[in-house]
Amino acid sequence: MVNKGKVSSIRISAGKGVKQDSDKGYLRENHGLEEDIHSGPGERQVSLFARESMEELKRNGAKMGCAGFGENITVSDIMVADLTPGTKLAAGNSVLKITQIGKTCGKPCKFYADGKRCALSTLGVFAAVIKSGEIKTGDEIEVMDGV
Repeated sequence: MVNKGKVSSIRISAGKGVKQDSDKGYLRENHGLEEDIHSGPGERQVSLFARESMEELKRNGAKMGCAGFGENITVSDIMVADLTPGTKLAAGNSVLKITQIGKTCGKPCKFYADGKRCALSTLGVFAAVIKSGEIKTGDEIEVMDGV
């Protein structure tokens, strides 16, 4: 497994369902990505998705918009869904801790089609911010432990 990658994109949602691309963001300890509607205390402060997983899904016919699955951070060169809860990631000058792999949807969403299982159930990753700091597109992201 590759232990270093890059932050491919950062998305902040000021309102439900409205993600905006950003060149940078601030990850606040015990809160998440500042100005994102989904931030706050708890286990799912920040969402991550591997760019390679997204590209594979698109090649296999998955339909998604330019905002992917609505994740906050898209990572390249690290398959984040292969990490285990508790794994720490250094991203920019902040530190994240993986808290959950996958998401159980209450009802089929737009990513659940043709009787296939939603990719969010196995490929989406959630993390808590354990050290505040700025994060920028192009920053290195590194698996610190827990692989």
